[in-house]
Amino acid sequence: MDKEKILSRFLLPLDQSRYSARVVKFAGKLLPALGPRCQEVILLHILAGGYLSSHLKNVDLRAKFLVDSARFKALRAEYVNQEIRPFLDDHARAIKDLGTSCSPEVSILDGDPSHEILSVVSSRGITTVMMGRRGLNALEGIIFGSLTDAMLHSEMEASLYIVGRGQDDGGEPAPDIKNILVAVDEDNHSIEALQEAGIMAGALGEGIERIIVLNVVDISNLAYDIDTEGKDLAGKTRDILMNAKRVLCDLGVPEEKLVMVSRGGRAVDCIIKEADERDADIIFLGRRSRPGIRSLIPGSVARNVVARSTDRTVALVGSMKRV
Repeated sequence: MDKEKILSRFLLPLDQSRYSARVVKFAGKLLPALGPRCQEVILLHILAGGYLSSHLKNVDLRAKFLVDSARFKALRAEYVNQEIRPFLDDHARAIKDLGTSCSPEVSILDGDPSHEILSVVSSRGITTVMMGRRGLNALEGIIFGSLTDAMLHSEMEASLYIVGRGQDDGGEPAPDIKNILVAVDEDNHSIEALQEAGIMAGALGEGIERIIVLNVVDISNLAYDIDTEGKDLAGKTRDILMNAKRVLCDLGVPEEKLVMVSRGGRAVDCIIKEADERDADIIFLGRRSRPGIRSLIPGSVARNVVARSTDRTVALVGSMKRV
């Protein structure tokens, strides 16, 4: 993605839950800091199966097309005007009042949530999707069949931010983003993750204390002194970290704020351990571009990091589009 487009067009799928309230708080902390880079913000609510099933008894079932019935349209309009639009308008006003450079747009659609989100991402050139997570632990926090899981496996050409529980849903402001962890490997999307993390750090300015850049040497490689290209693992790790440092410094990140780390072990365990020890507020991962590329951040690793890192935000950067 063109660096000028990174973190520029945002989609926030929202409902009336506390999970969505956390997303709004996170956005309210980041979007104003981005200044004119933030060109568009869409607050999206999707009327899906739950709404339809709760109103079926009030709709003329003889209608050939349910959603085209006059009675259904009237019920929908009443529900939207009384229940949905007010909370979306409140969130839009709060984000704007915090100093966001553009006025958020409110959108209400019918259909399958994942399909509608992907459609908006494609049609509006969205660069960043921010979603809440449900559940209290790793098993509840991400479930097969859930919207979060569907988005993790989608072929979406936008970054996906899963906002953590650390964004308290009470009356207090969102906590500051002070420490950023970026997991890097040989895949091109690691560079995209670094660029996005660097741009975020630049926007947040003095509030950023550290950017931790982590390269994990997968435990399956530790039995070999030489990889298939004839290059020692220590040298490869050094090259990956040096390249990461160049990317961040070229974006204006002060070198003294960089912490370069190499760890050996299972990727998920190392990422979580490092994030815990370094008190990372957000983890950046590059989304794997296509099958067959050797990467330490494949989809299963990203999914498990999201599942196990419930209190902090996880940003998955890069397209999952098959090429």
